[in-house]
Amino acid sequence: MKSALELDAAAQAGEIETEPVEGKPVVVDYRIFINGFPKAGTHLVEQYIKPICPPMKAEKPWAGSFVGNSWTETWVEDYHLFRQIGWLNDGAYAKGHMGYRRDIEMFLWGIGATVLFVFRDPRDVAVSQVNHILRGGFHPEPEPFKELVERDGFKAGLRQCIEGWQGEKAGPKGPHYYSGVMARWKHYAPWLYVPWVLSLRFENLIGERDQAAELIVRACVGRAALHRGYLAKIPTDVMEKSVTRMVENTHNTGKSPTFYKGTSRQWEEYFDDEIKELWKQHDPVAPLPPMFAEMAEDRGWQELQKAVDAEPQSWLVRLGYEEDESW
Repeated sequence: MKSALELDAAAQAGEIETEPVEGKPVVVDYRIFINGFPKAGTHLVEQYIKPICPPMKAEKPWAGSFVGNSWTETWVEDYHLFRQIGWLNDGAYAKGHMGYRRDIEMFLWGIGATVLFVFRDPRDVAVSQVNHILRGGFHPEPEPFKELVERDGFKAGLRQCIEGWQGEKAGPKGPHYYSGVMARWKHYAPWLYVPWVLSLRFENLIGERDQAAELIVRACVGRAALHRGYLAKIPTDVMEKSVTRMVENTHNTGKSPTFYKGTSRQWEEYFDDEIKELWKQHDPVAPLPPMFAEMAEDRGWQELQKAVDAEPQSWLVRLGYEEDESW
């Protein structure tokens, strides 16, 4: 007999299609948490979800784990973090930038949330972060950053996003700062290896929208049904209507407060040899950090164990954005 987590993994993969319990109609109220690395496409996933699920009943459907609008590595207080995601009610979605911790994972699993984790080529994340700051997005001390770019050009801002920056002006949590892209990524990366979480590649969300929408529907229906103790079948006509509505809504980018270009490989325009060398310093060839090995051993996750045992790689190669380290 499969465990609850094994059933959830099957639901996430869209492998569950059985008749409703006792032939009765099944009402599925999703609880969806859209999680993503900052500037990887969280708002794009939200556009997929809006036609099938409303936001949670809160001032805003947001739950994040780091202070400084998610640009830092300083965790918010636990009571604040769990209060935010605890507002996620039946038939609703929330979104946010939530770093990985075992207690957060188990909380979301326990309330029956479908967790959708979106990631993107980290180099495009860095470029998008620069544009986000310059266009007025929430960010620690944007004025000095804009002055830097005006004085020294876009490349200077890109360097700072890769390296991180420590500000001089003190805020309520200490000096304003933001960490480099790859320094922050290590807090989110474990979500990729959680079997019951659906990981979504940004580039697929842009280039394969029908397939992405169907995968999301199957994950949401399967997970919500399992949480209530039954397995659900998705009628073909319902699936087709949902996919059509979802895909159409992803083109309404004007409704997103942070969507900019929504394209891949933007980094190629800005990464000269100097920036490439800087990037490789912050994303070196290395084995997965020890915490990943501990996760694999404690939970018996085979896919994660394979990643732990693999040859040392940079994250760009590990994520499949480059074939080797010579890019």
